[in-house]
Amino acid sequence: MNFQTESVVRLCVRYAEQLSVFEEFTVLDILGDISVDQISDSTLYYICEKFNLLVLQNNVMGVKIIENNMETVCEVKYKKMY
Repeated sequence: MNFQTESVVRLCVRYAEQLSVFEEFTVLDILGDISVDQISDSTLYYICEKFNLLVLQNNVMGVKIIENNMETVCEVKYKKMY
């Protein structure tokens, strides 16, 4: 993926780490400020998958998966734990 996509992933990580404790969200919630219509489906999938992988590897401080959606990775629910 290109540099711009990776910067969007880093933006999602920074945003998630700054959320209030016990706040629930999806990656699409984070990307709400960015027009999701302007992101291709494959790029959006990559961003969601990369964020999910970073959470699974405990690289996003204080964020845990609370509801895993097997149909689409972009609808996985996360929760800020601390």
